[in-house]
Amino acid sequence: VRCTDIIRYMLRKAAETERGMEINTWKGQTIKAWIPILKLFQKCTGAMVTVGSDARDPAPVGWGVKEAYTMLSDLGFRYVANYHRRKPEFLKL
Repeated sequence: VRCTDIIRYMLRKAAETERGMEINTWKGQTIKAWIPILKLFQKCTGAMVTVGSDARDPAPVGWGVKEAYTMLSDLGFRYVANYHRRKPEFLKL
């Protein structure tokens, strides 16, 4: 079994159970590395994506979030999910 097959299986299960994935932009790491996995998630009918900077201190809070939103929109995602009291709220991109 190839790693891609395992990842595809996990993404399909996440999509089937209405779970999403998070793009982590911590420390300004390149968000372009997410493109292949996001495309695969779309092929698995996944649509729920969240974005977080996962900052460990105040300075990097929000780094890369705007760029991540733009990338999601360019890939054809129409919404980003934010969670409020453990429930997703969808914001149009």
